[in-house]
Amino acid sequence: MKRVIGSLLGALFALGVVAPKASAVTLLAGSNNDVFITDVEVLLDGHGSIKSTSVAPVVGDTLFGIINVQNIDALGITRFAQSISPVNQLSGVFAQKIVDITTHGGIVHFTLGNPTLSTYDGIASPFAAGEMFRLYTDVGGTAYKTNGPIASDVAAATDGTLWASLGLDATNGAGPDGLFGTADDTGYMYSHPINVGTTNVQGVAFGALNFKVNNTGYSFDLVNDINECEVGGGLPTDPVPCLKSPLILNQLVFTSKFDLNRTVGSPWQFASNDPGLIHPGVVPEVSSLWMLGMGLGGFGVFRRRKSA
Repeated sequence: MKRVIGSLLGALFALGVVAPKASAVTLLAGSNNDVFITDVEVLLDGHGSIKSTSVAPVVGDTLFGIINVQNIDALGITRFAQSISPVNQLSGVFAQKIVDITTHGGIVHFTLGNPTLSTYDGIASPFAAGEMFRLYTDVGGTAYKTNGPIASDVAAATDGTLWASLGLDATNGAGPDGLFGTADDTGYMYSHPINVGTTNVQGVAFGALNFKVNNTGYSFDLVNDINECEVGGGLPTDPVPCLKSPLILNQLVFTSKFDLNRTVGSPWQFASNDPGLIHPGVVPEVSSLWMLGMGLGGFGVFRRRKSA
């Protein structure tokens, strides 16, 4: 009997129908959840040291920063909101390695991949292989801050419980053909900066990532970024702007607008706003789970009697 119960529970978990552990961050399952994010970052060279913003980035440089989720909304209702006093936050750290720099139609295009440094401005790497972002929930701890020093800001952003990590696969999203921007891509992270190597750097970035560690208490469906018009093909005649043929679908998509950090006294070079989108999957109600369990259990009994 224990073996039957164990097999049944294993089947339910494999099917994704057993409700996961509850999360400190509440989302609305079965609906688009809009995630409103701010972050600050610095540019590091291939050795993990900060570069001047007046020096143009090169392949091998890394963007390193901290991230803060201000609020998560679904169906016009705020499901999670950051609080400073008392502290209730979802924040973390990220790093993105520049793996390619090209020019498309006169626009500079930085392709970003998973980080590979062992230290970031003297801070030991917190990233496992394939991780680009690590997010932590923190209730009653140290509030998120960006006024420095950098190590102190990172500590405040990561002193909670790991909620999730996200990143690209081993190809950095290029897919089996190893080429970025083709139909077999598995995700992407890229930016279009302007005024590179000046004191007025700004631009936009686009990301489509998947969960590497998921302690959220939710599963996540795949979504498309309808604001992204470059990676993955598509035709000028597509009836919906930016709708890809074929689509690149991921568990988190976001668009970022970045600029120089104008905050006096902050050691971080750049600041950005990154609205994103996730779609938590629907978890069946307890009654549905019970009926499914009874159905599977009855099926096992029926087979046993039939074979007796």
